[in-house]
Amino acid sequence: MDKELLDFIDQSPSPYQAVDLIEEELKAKGYREQKLEDAFDLEKEGSYYVKREGALVAFDLGKKAPWEGGFRLVTSHLDSPCFRIKPSPHKEDGAYIAINTEVYGGPLYYTWFDRPLKLAGQVFYEEGGKVACKKVDIDRPLTIIPSLAIHMNREANKNFAPNPQGDLLPIFAKINEDLKDPLYQALKEDYNLNQEKILDFDLFLIPYEKGEKIGLNEELISVARLDNLASAHASLLGLLAGDKADGTKVSCFLNHEEIGSRSEEGAQGRLVYEILHRMVLALGGNEDRFYQALHKSFLLSADLAHAVHPHHKEVADPTNQPKLGKGPVIKIAANKSYLSSGSTGAYIEELCRKNHIPHQKFVNASDRRGGSTLGPLLQESLGVPGADIGTPILSMHSARELGATRDQEAYIALFKAFFAG
Repeated sequence: MDKELLDFIDQSPSPYQAVDLIEEELKAKGYREQKLEDAFDLEKEGSYYVKREGALVAFDLGKKAPWEGGFRLVTSHLDSPCFRIKPSPHKEDGAYIAINTEVYGGPLYYTWFDRPLKLAGQVFYEEGGKVACKKVDIDRPLTIIPSLAIHMNREANKNFAPNPQGDLLPIFAKINEDLKDPLYQALKEDYNLNQEKILDFDLFLIPYEKGEKIGLNEELISVARLDNLASAHASLLGLLAGDKADGTKVSCFLNHEEIGSRSEEGAQGRLVYEILHRMVLALGGNEDRFYQALHKSFLLSADLAHAVHPHHKEVADPTNQPKLGKGPVIKIAANKSYLSSGSTGAYIEELCRKNHIPHQKFVNASDRRGGSTLGPLLQESLGVPGADIGTPILSMHSARELGATRDQEAYIALFKAFFAG
């Protein structure tokens, strides 16, 4: 299972490739696409999916109508912190060409230095008088963000705060005098995309290195984008496992969580609401039955959690300290930055106990503010009760995150149990 996860992450350098991989798995299991611009045409107990840019929602209609059996909802996100390429990306400076980037999300800056980077995303270009799109993954080490030597920055190990516009720009060296516009050269070489035809792009620089199993018995996973592709992968396997349930299974793979979910493909958009609403209408329901369905539903917001750090226990809650390898985490916050409540958390805990799934609880230390996630944002539009869950990892938002293989196995088991109803 750990190899499957690593392959999934390695083949998902951006949300656009992740959507393609998920779509392949769904099609292999008989899921059919429904397009948002077309009328929904659903068969009883059919399996379907809907796509937008960098997001996908899959649903497996239950034996009962949604207003009778409700929705079993899981939501995760496909984006991760990285560096987005700006328009007019090349900045020539003597013997170097720097790549002009902006920070996407909240990466742990110092982990990105001196690490080979590759290019991935999507490019829009003119073809036959129309706008065409090509997803790209230039899977070779193209560029790097060089650090300043300790001899020239004697305080680097004491106080280093990189400036995103000055310190975090990857470079190419002009050793060959014919080097010009190297990113466009790479797109031409690998995808036959001519610069003069390119109209716009969503391109990101991400770590080149593949994921690895590490430890004496390979008990740990070291890989980029573990947060939150581990949740996407586990929830997909949970959706595709088992028999038909009474309720309708829904797995939402959304985009832009790392920058606040403020998009139509994000949790603050109306994509999930629209799909659920149209689903009910297409099955012969009405407005009242749609709300009946929501009130018989439950939402799992799946996003990874913090394991207690062995060298920094002072930043963790004194009595709730999730550990690697001890199972998924129920996340709780008094300010409702996590979806869980006493009743919904108890439901997930009982589900884990019945299915012999190890589990833990996470609460932020009271003097620290935690991050945001998907659940509370979706609840604004859906009004569905639910819980926030995740597996514990170290080095969150690093260019290389660290988790436990055993936790991923338990995570998958939890989604299978949840979808089974």
